[in-house]
Amino acid sequence: MAEQEQKQSPEAQPQPPQDDQRASQQQGQENAKDAHEGNSSEAGAGTAAAATTAAVAAPWYARAPIWIVILLLLALLAGLGWLIYQQKYNAEKLETARQERNLATLKAYNDAQEEYLKKLRALLQEDPCAIPARLAQIEPPAGTGLPVLPGDSGVDGKDQDAGVSGTQEKSGQNGQTGRSGEPLQIPRDAAPESAAPAAQAKEPVTKMPPKRLEAREPANVAELLEQNTVLILALVGKGVSMGTGFFLSPDTIMTNAHVVGNATEVVYINKFVGTVRAASVLLRVREQGLDFAVLKTREPIPVKPLKLQKELVQKMERVSAWGFPSAVMSDDPKFLGLLQGNMQAAPEVVYTEGSVNVVLNRKPPLVVHSATVSQGNSGGPLVNAAGDVVGINTMIKLDDQSYRQSSLAIPSTVIAAFLEANKVSFTPAKSQGTGGAK
Repeated sequence: MAEQEQKQSPEAQPQPPQDDQRASQQQGQENAKDAHEGNSSEAGAGTAAAATTAAVAAPWYARAPIWIVILLLLALLAGLGWLIYQQKYNAEKLETARQERNLATLKAYNDAQEEYLKKLRALLQEDPCAIPARLAQIEPPAGTGLPVLPGDSGVDGKDQDAGVSGTQEKSGQNGQTGRSGEPLQIPRDAAPESAAPAAQAKEPVTKMPPKRLEAREPANVAELLEQNTVLILALVGKGVSMGTGFFLSPDTIMTNAHVVGNATEVVYINKFVGTVRAASVLLRVREQGLDFAVLKTREPIPVKPLKLQKELVQKMERVSAWGFPSAVMSDDPKFLGLLQGNMQAAPEVVYTEGSVNVVLNRKPPLVVHSATVSQGNSGGPLVNAAGDVVGINTMIKLDDQSYRQSSLAIPSTVIAAFLEANKVSFTPAKSQGTGGAK
C-alpha cells in the first residue's frame, strides 16, 4: 500500500506554496548581492594598498618632480652655452674685422712703398749727379725716412736745410761737442719760392772778412788743377745739390746745369779760395744734349785759369778727372766741418785717372773714359796730361749685367762752341797737332 503511494506521480505530491518560493529566491539574491559587495570591497582595498606600495617603491627617474628639475637645469645650461657662443662669435667677428682693417692698412702701406720704390728705381736711371736734388722732391710714405745721401753727413734728416742755414752744435766722433759757429750760408734766393725758410741764428755771429788772395804761380799740373777746381753747393728744392766747377777766367766758373738746378746764386770754395764765396748763375742750358751753367763770381780770384782744348780728344789718350765726389767727401772732416759752419773748411779735391775708351759720334759727341767719377764730380774738368780741359764730367752709366761703370763727359769742343755763342771769354789751349775733329 505504501509502495503504491510512493509510486504516485509528482503531480499527485503536494507542492509548496508559491509565496514561499518567491521569498526564498529573494533571500538568495540578497545573499549573493551581499557576498558580491563584500568581494568588491576587499578587491578595492587590495588595489589601493597595491598602488600605495607601488608609489612608495618607484625609482628616482620615475618621479616627475625630478625630471622637472633636470629639464630646468638643462635649459639653464643651454642658455649659458648660447651666451658663451654668442660672446665668442662676436669676439671672433670683431677680431676678424680688426685683422681685415690691419690688412687693408698694411696693403695700402705696401702699395705706397712699392710706388715709392718705383720712383726711386726710375730715379736711379737718371743722371747720378741730379739724384740729390730729385730725391728731395720725392715724398716718402708716412713712417719712411729719406735715405741719407753720401756727402750729406751732419745734415738733419728732418730738415735738410738745417745743416746749411741754422745754428747748431754737433758732436764729433769722440762724443765731444763739435765746433759751434755759423753754418754754411747759401743765398736764400738760391731756393725756389716753395722752399721752407731756413732757421735763422738767434744771435748774430761776427763774420771774419775773407783775406785778400794773392796770385801764386802753380808749380805743376796738380797745383794748377787744385787752384782751379772748386766745390759748388746750391739749394735745390729742400735739399743741397753738390757738384764741381772750374775757372774759365778769374771771375767765371764753368759747371753743369743740373748742379745748380733753378738756383740764381750758389757758393763755392776750395783750398786756394780759402773761404766760402758767392757766385751768381749767369747762363744755364740743359737741352739737346747740353748741360752747362756759367757762374759769375762777386770778386775776381787770382788764379791762372784752365785752358780749353778746341780739338776733340782721341781714343786711348790719357786723361784725369778732378772734383769732389760725395763718396769721398762723406769721410772728409773738412767737408763735415764746412756743413757744420766752418766757413774756412775747404775739402780736398780728388783726382782719378784713366784713358779715353771711345768718343761717341753723336750730337753732341760724348767722351767715354775710364777715370772713376761719382756723384759730386758733375761739372768738374776732364783734363789731359798738360792740364788742358778736354771735357766736362757730366754723368755715369752702370751696366746692370756686368756692374761696370762708364764715365761720360761732354767734350771741350762743344763747351768752346757754347761759350763763343754766348760771348763768354775763355783761354784756348795750343793745338796738340792730333788732327782731331773741329
